[in-house]
Amino acid sequence: MRNMVIDMNDEQLHPLDQMQAFLDGTVAVEFAVTAEERYGFIAPHGAAL
Repeated sequence: MRNMVIDMNDEQLHPLDQMQAFLDGTVAVEFAVTAEERYGFIAPHGAAL
């Protein structure tokens, strides 16, 4: 079995106060589609592809 090695690039890590300021400035985004759009790519049973 081989060992896993993970190299972490921490050059762009920011202090917690900067990350909190970023998160405070973001808003939640919701994505929605109608059922027809959501399932429109599924062919009806027995339909030719």
